[in-house]
Amino acid sequence: MGGCAGRCVRRHPRPRADGLLPRPLERDVILHQPAFAAFWGAQTIRALGGTVAGVAFQVLIVTVLEATPLQISVLSALSVVPYLFLGLIVGALMDRWRRQRTLVITSAARVLLFSTIPVLLLTDSLDVWTLAAVILTLGVLTLFADSAAQPLLPRLVPRSSLVAANARLAQSQTVAETAGPALGGALLTLVGAPLVFAIEAVGAAVAAI
Repeated sequence: MGGCAGRCVRRHPRPRADGLLPRPLERDVILHQPAFAAFWGAQTIRALGGTVAGVAFQVLIVTVLEATPLQISVLSALSVVPYLFLGLIVGALMDRWRRQRTLVITSAARVLLFSTIPVLLLTDSLDVWTLAAVILTLGVLTLFADSAAQPLLPRLVPRSSLVAANARLAQSQTVAETAGPALGGALLTLVGAPLVFAIEAVGAAVAAI
């Protein structure tokens, strides 16, 4: 133990040829930037919430509403319809609107929408058309949120950290797509659909903050 005294040197990571730290350390350091950490957390919550909600909606469509095959197909497609017909328009609007405010507004609107589902379920008022309106509106909100989030990243982190920041966001999206369906199924089994959507509303509220 004493043979190393006074001679051991703590080795620090050597920078790459471009002057940046090795990629694993970049991804760790990027989380110490408050602006990006808050943005990454909100995006992670939104991505995970979206996949959980997708599972919950499918269960409602089949088991609660007992929708026909045609209705199931239409309801399943509604979430992507805004991207097909409004993508270019929303992209142009994002050049004029404040992106951070747009993210807050869309998250707040998601809170309201998710909060209506438990009420409709508990009062036995949910029907196919109401659920279709909710899914379509959520699709529009998601389009606005995605369009606002994509160009925001360069404003939150230095250019040298963009690769690490994008890696973190991609990692969160992968985890959400992988774990979200299983988590959604488990929550539906444990607490039921009304509480799942109540949890979704809470998650959207946290993302808005």
